[in-house]
Amino acid sequence: MASHDLTELVRWISDLIGDTPLGAPMVMERPGGVQTILIQGRYGLYELVEHPDGPIALHIDAGTRRPLGTYNFVASGPDQAAAGLITQIVEGLEPLDFQVGYLVFDERGVNWKRYVSPAGHVLFKSKRVPAGYVQAEIILDGLVVGLRHHADGRVDQVQELAASRL
Repeated sequence: MASHDLTELVRWISDLIGDTPLGAPMVMERPGGVQTILIQGRYGLYELVEHPDGPIALHIDAGTRRPLGTYNFVASGPDQAAAGLITQIVEGLEPLDFQVGYLVFDERGVNWKRYVSPAGHVLFKSKRVPAGYVQAEIILDGLVVGLRHHADGRVDQVQELAASRL
């Protein structure tokens, strides 16, 4: 990979993630000849990996070296489903273009996805709860809409919230 391409890739990824790189990225080779790029940021380490569905960044705790989650930069099936749900709940957001998603490895953690619409940036936060449904929020310019999304596709308890609870 050319250094100019690497610089642009790191800039693009860090802009989407929201973490400024500290120092130069390191190109590493994993077993099997797979090349990865390691970036140190203020909020951890990011290992960029080419995945069959598009590039991902593994978020790693810098102190413990424990993986915390993954960032994806190409919309997956769940990202597209969330976009469909968002546009059903909040009018005037189509077209909704996926920017970045974060899948946390801690079962108690909050996953999120960010989209761009004609109305601005839209954040979709979700957390699986023990009762078997997903608690979610749609956030857009001060508007926070909470909802419950069930495995069978049902959505209930749609309500405007004063602030994010996730």
